[in-house]
Amino acid sequence: MKAINQNHLQVKLNAPTPYLDQLLADAPTLPINQQFAKKLGAEYGNSATHVLSDGPFKISGWSGATDHDWSYVKNLITALVTTSN
Repeated sequence: MKAINQNHLQVKLNAPTPYLDQLLADAPTLPINQQFAKKLGAEYGNSATHVLSDGPFKISGWSGATDHDWSYVKNLITALVTTSN
């Protein structure tokens, strides 16, 4: 996998992969806010307070990989941006 430029990604496969679009749509390949990730360093993504999202919901009450007691709550920042347009 190689970034050709800011808008294009090159993926070389060893064999045909008809489900590639599904793999690329999964969380590990979604874009992240690079400035936020660099600021947090190794702590990025290890709890709800160390995740940045721009979708309609965000994770609440998650304290790490072994924590199974969490929920999705409305992302008020996204709601404000959506309703103000």
